[in-house]
Amino acid sequence: MKSQQAHKIKRKQLKVYRQQILQCIYDPMNEGGKRGSAKIDQAKYLPRSLMIAVLVGNVIQIFQANDLKTIQTFSRKAHIFCLNNAVYKPHSASGQTMTADQICVATTDKYLFFYELTTTSGQFKFEEERKNDKGMFIACNPLHLYWDDQLIYIASKKAYIIMQKEAGTVLQSIPHDKLSLPIMTLSKTKCLILANPTEALFLDETGTKKQIVFRIDQTKQIVTIVMQEMYVLIIYENSIVIYNAATGDFLEERGRLDQKLKYKNAVVNFAGNEIYAYSHHSSGGKNVALSEVHQLMEIPPQDQIEYLLSQARIQEAKEVFLTKEKKDQNFNQRLKQFNLDAGWVYLNEKLDFENAVSNFKQTDVDPSGKLDDLNRRPTVFMQKISNLNFFTQHFIKVETVNMNSQQKFNLIEKLNKAKLAIISMFEVLNAKFVGEIKKDLDKEVKFLYSKFSQIAGCIKQDKKVYLKDMISLVQTNLMKLYVEMKEKDKIYQFFQNFQRSIYLDARELEEYVTKLRSDPINSITLALVNENIDNYAQALKIWFQLRTEAINQTEGCERTVSILKQKKDISLIKQYGKWVLETIPKIGLTLFTVDPKTGEQPVDMKPDDVLEYLEQVEKESPQKDGFSYSEAYLEYIIKTGDVPDRFFTLLASLYIDRLFKLQPPKFKSTDKQTELKLYKEKLDNFLDTKTQYKQDKSQNDQFSSTVLLEKISNSWMTDEYILLLIKENRHKEAVQKLVDDGQFEKAQEFCLTRGLLNTLLTIYFQYYEEYIKKAKDADSDNKPVDSDKCRRQAKQYSTLALKLMRNNSAKNQLDPLTVLNLIPEDWDLIREECNLVSLLSSIFDHQLTIEENSKISKNLSLMEQLNAEHELNDLKSAYLVVGEEMICKVCNRKLKPNNIRIYPNGGVFHQRCAKDPSECPLTRQRFDQSISISNNRPGIKI
Repeated sequence: MKSQQAHKIKRKQLKVYRQQILQCIYDPMNEGGKRGSAKIDQAKYLPRSLMIAVLVGNVIQIFQANDLKTIQTFSRKAHIFCLNNAVYKPHSASGQTMTADQICVATTDKYLFFYELTTTSGQFKFEEERKNDKGMFIACNPLHLYWDDQLIYIASKKAYIIMQKEAGTVLQSIPHDKLSLPIMTLSKTKCLILANPTEALFLDETGTKKQIVFRIDQTKQIVTIVMQEMYVLIIYENSIVIYNAATGDFLEERGRLDQKLKYKNAVVNFAGNEIYAYSHHSSGGKNVALSEVHQLMEIPPQDQIEYLLSQARIQEAKEVFLTKEKKDQNFNQRLKQFNLDAGWVYLNEKLDFENAVSNFKQTDVDPSGKLDDLNRRPTVFMQKISNLNFFTQHFIKVETVNMNSQQKFNLIEKLNKAKLAIISMFEVLNAKFVGEIKKDLDKEVKFLYSKFSQIAGCIKQDKKVYLKDMISLVQTNLMKLYVEMKEKDKIYQFFQNFQRSIYLDARELEEYVTKLRSDPINSITLALVNENIDNYAQALKIWFQLRTEAINQTEGCERTVSILKQKKDISLIKQYGKWVLETIPKIGLTLFTVDPKTGEQPVDMKPDDVLEYLEQVEKESPQKDGFSYSEAYLEYIIKTGDVPDRFFTLLASLYIDRLFKLQPPKFKSTDKQTELKLYKEKLDNFLDTKTQYKQDKSQNDQFSSTVLLEKISNSWMTDEYILLLIKENRHKEAVQKLVDDGQFEKAQEFCLTRGLLNTLLTIYFQYYEEYIKKAKDADSDNKPVDSDKCRRQAKQYSTLALKLMRNNSAKNQLDPLTVLNLIPEDWDLIREECNLVSLLSSIFDHQLTIEENSKISKNLSLMEQLNAEHELNDLKSAYLVVGEEMICKVCNRKLKPNNIRIYPNGGVFHQRCAKDPSECPLTRQRFDQSISISNNRPGIKI
């Protein structure tokens, strides 16, 4: 270098870095300088100890940075050295914080040695790590060497290598035979290599990462590559090219040199915010700078972020923010501001509504920012943003710009995406505001504002904004968007979730909806709005008007019932409950019953009033399938409550009416057998299990079982008629009905279970006598045909009577005297079909046997009781002498005058030897009672 040359400084503002070029010739003889005859091969600055390490002629020398005083010299034959990058990170990969500089030295004989700065008696010195005296062997001399905690990175003439420090093993080896000059660089977290003449790739212990590729310009001579966390800088001879480290995207080319200057090398400081590159002049001469040092200083992060956002490079801006911003107490507030700025850039520059709203959700965005329309009239931003005309005008410009693009621009699709995105943001804001408004309705709301929103005409508002006004705006416009996008489920969900926090402007929403084309969803929205602002009459009116819309019948019925239950207005119930009953009877009936879905209680109406109303509705508009509102309601109140007996009779009467509609009383069959069977089982079960429909003298006859008997008499309902007679204790009539209907087996079974066989036998003989009389009258009238018919009928009943008397099961109930009196006087004792003498004899014998057995059993029981009492008296009168020499025959020890047990067979034992008071321990004889004594008692002499 030439002395006495003043340096010149040039500055240029860059997008990422600020460049400072130092054109200078340094005077090597300044105070504190060092002069040496050998060439300096390598130099490193040690930030922790403020020292400089220099490699000169295979020897490493350590100097103090302030005075260049020599501190230490390494005598090993050094080929190259590096510092441990992990020392300068907040935490190493092992989780430990390192405070002392560490050096790795590669020797000419292919070994690695490791040193750490220590302090001994106030003296600084690098001590060698003594794990292995020979050091760590490596296969080749490095061209580049890096050390990061437990990993060693080596670039040799043949391969890129990653080694594990502790074990000395090779984790990865990537050959590069086609490279004349291999290049490797290391940042705080990444390792970058020149994989081939055209590409640079990331490398770790698992191999190369080809997802991110940095393209090399083959027309330029590459010098080196340097890297910090966010950027990769490729140094060519005449320029510096900057890439995004996360994506591999080209960002800019800076630092172009005059053709006579060529870059020779570059380094980056540990903070990553300064890059130094030096260049040499290709020619000498007086007043010519032979070398230049170029300092590229990273511009402030906020300036970078604003520039990147202005270029719509949002991801890069976010990466700069997250990497460079300080994580102090204001970080979250700055993050909200960044999200707001990014959201506006997404919206205005990219029309990316999903990402715009995603960013807005993470900040305090003002949903009432202003827009200037064509008339320069201020209007609420969210009203404008949800307006089709505004979007159409805005998109026409975009469409013009994108006319030549290969991808077709779909206006409607983009518009719908915008609306859905705004819906998403409004939902978040609404939930947030609802949560806050519960605490303070008059709370003032503070918002962040962005300079990037000026593209849309939004400016910061000076006037105060209150929560109650903001939530009304948000809810009203959210509901408009729901209506416009036909989000029926979300409309229902909104009113279900926020029914206690509805602040929307109903009048504004109604005006908006009426301007839209006719659609059920619009009317549904208005109905729900009116319901939730307690305008029940209007809500009921709208649902009533929608009754003809088949798609909304269920919703309309359910909402109408719900409103009527809340309102509890009898006049409204009668007015609007009718159409619900006519449309969907099951839903309509939930007005008067507990709703099985929601558990809502019925309206407060007296059962009689409800029945009167239901009967009126049935009369005016009967159901086509015959469904009875009264029947369903009676079933409900009978099942769930304590109701008067007349309701039971009324329900049974409704069942009968229904059955007669299916099959008239005089008909014997119907084509509706399935439904008939179902209702018949329902009626039979009701009559069999209920008793409240029976005759009650305190009630009018029309509410008794008499009414039911009259309804079904002379009809095909024989079983039901008999069941009612039985419930009325009119058993003889029931048996007679069975006989009249020819159900003889059933009649016999019925009488057998109820002890009515004498009644049945009486009926048989009674009918026999009647038909015999009729036959005789026919003979007198000279009507032989009628006479024969009557005699056959009489024969049938006499046969049934004789069969009953011969039944062994019936003999227990038949009274011999009654049977004897019933037998007609003109019967022969010995008949062709039966011997009456033997039959009567068996009935009498059976009856006598039963009586005799009963008496014998009674006498035996009495004798057994007398014997037991006699034995007990004998035991009570007996006594036993226990002498001093008497011993217990179980343990063979003397008996003491207390705690002994005495048995009726004379056995005397200790109580502990005779534990069972009912069994003698010696003979094992069982007794019903035993006698124990603990002191002298009467009946025992000791």
